[in-house]
Amino acid sequence: MCGIVAGCGTESVISDTLKGLKAVEYRGYDSAGYSIIHEGALHTQKAVGTVNHLIDQQHYFSNTAISHTRWATHGDPSIRNAHPHMSHNRVSIVHNGIIENYQSLKTFLADHDYTCVSDSDSEVIAHLLHFYYQTTHCALESLKRTSNQLIGSFAIIALFKDIPDTLYATCQKSPLILGQSHTAHWLASDAIALAHVADQCWAIPDQHYMVLTPKDHILLPFKSVNPSQLSLIESIEAQAQNKGDFDHFMLKEIHEQPSNWTQIIETYFNTSTHHALFPQKPKNIHMVACGSSHHAALTAQYWLESIAQIPSTAYIASEYRDRTIQVPKDCLLILISQSGETADTLSALRKAKHLGYSNTLSLCNVAHSTLSQSTDHSLPLLCGPEIGVASTKAFTAQLWIFLALTVYWAKSSDIDPLDTIQAAEAVLALKPNIQAISKKLASFNNIFFIGKHLGYPIAEEAALKLKEISYIHTQAYASGELKHGPLALIDDQLPVCAAITPHLSLEKQITHLEEIAARKGILVIFYQGQPLIDSTFSEALKLSLPQTAHATTPMIFTLAYQLLAYYVAVERSCEIDQPRNLAKSVTVE
Repeated sequence: MCGIVAGCGTESVISDTLKGLKAVEYRGYDSAGYSIIHEGALHTQKAVGTVNHLIDQQHYFSNTAISHTRWATHGDPSIRNAHPHMSHNRVSIVHNGIIENYQSLKTFLADHDYTCVSDSDSEVIAHLLHFYYQTTHCALESLKRTSNQLIGSFAIIALFKDIPDTLYATCQKSPLILGQSHTAHWLASDAIALAHVADQCWAIPDQHYMVLTPKDHILLPFKSVNPSQLSLIESIEAQAQNKGDFDHFMLKEIHEQPSNWTQIIETYFNTSTHHALFPQKPKNIHMVACGSSHHAALTAQYWLESIAQIPSTAYIASEYRDRTIQVPKDCLLILISQSGETADTLSALRKAKHLGYSNTLSLCNVAHSTLSQSTDHSLPLLCGPEIGVASTKAFTAQLWIFLALTVYWAKSSDIDPLDTIQAAEAVLALKPNIQAISKKLASFNNIFFIGKHLGYPIAEEAALKLKEISYIHTQAYASGELKHGPLALIDDQLPVCAAITPHLSLEKQITHLEEIAARKGILVIFYQGQPLIDSTFSEALKLSLPQTAHATTPMIFTLAYQLLAYYVAVERSCEIDQPRNLAKSVTVE
């Protein structure tokens, strides 16, 4: 769960390398570092904290550089655990992934007089490369022998002191992107890192080696005779990395949603293209995802069962791997991941391939990702790069695509999705109202979220969003479950945020609110203009949202909850785009 960027050119590449590293900082930001060759020697610079600390310390020029921004897995955030890792000032490496057998490799290295000075699993790679280079005197052969000893996932870029104009790389179960410009070749863990510098980008196929010079590249497979083809990546717009007039990427991405939704609706609700895009209607559906993507699957479960009449089950990916899964006849497996590189989801897919699913479908925001290339069908989210660690526009894009699938399989629906675009703009205009509520909630350390039917998975997502960026402890419940335990915690110091949807069981939802009010809980009610709410709960904090069709209420409530989370975090002076201990693409299990 790290970002790596490297360059090899005819001119100095260090400045553009660090600019690219800044662009993938969402993958990890607790420490950073780079290595270059300057005047015949390897120079490495590291810093605890963000990439800005490196940029401030940049002193050298070099036509070859490797760099890394870290999200800690093995070892605390510190200089000694930061990448790049060196061996005998002859080899320097950056690595994204997990080396599962690093302890046994440390023992092997210790037997050959190598000492690891960090707690990182990655350091063994540098020492193994040096060990084999001492005997083979061939960097590529050293990389082959090293990778053959590694168990786990890895994208590795190595720089050898004796070979100053060449980069050596390999990847297994971890993405690596090749970029090309007029003066250099580039490598990165994400194409967005190269948007400012590369004319074209390709996804390097899994289990391949890459040798890079300023003017050429060589692709070699692990085992087969012929290498796989590089996959051309559509251009990434550099402005995706710019906040524009917004204070944070998260706020920018919240405001981009109405235009994103319009594009998604025009693409996926177009009946003339349905047959080309979507798999045929299955008899059963299983969905696998993590985090916000799992909440999208929970929401889809309601739509698929009530509108399309398809029995559906949503699984948490990390739990799916260890469960005994019964796959019914004609069952479609849908896997959801913003990055397409989520390790738990990919692990679930590897298990699922042996279980007899009739078809697999992925929903990803990265078309060249491992997940999108590993399923029978893949639907891109069409929302552009999402930089903020807390998902906003990718989550609602997933909702829209699920709803489009539901409408297609139902073969008839009275849903007019374009009506929701105007409602979304109206929600964004409620900023002053949401800010006022946020100011009152920011001082609390515990908040409940409740909802019923479609409101429940949205309560789960709202609780996660607030938890991620404000560091407030939140918990979500189906509102009918309050009486089965959570009511014990309700008092005048506990806010309860309720999503009240008007189309189903309004009386029961009001009863749940009255149970909270009777125990002096602080009610925060998001609703769609129901007069009974106004007359019954005059003392509550309330936000009236524009009315939409029942099926599209999750999109509207989510938008409002995203703004609530954002402004609470602003009030608490939190680091919104890069919340502590989190990373955007979770590539470790």
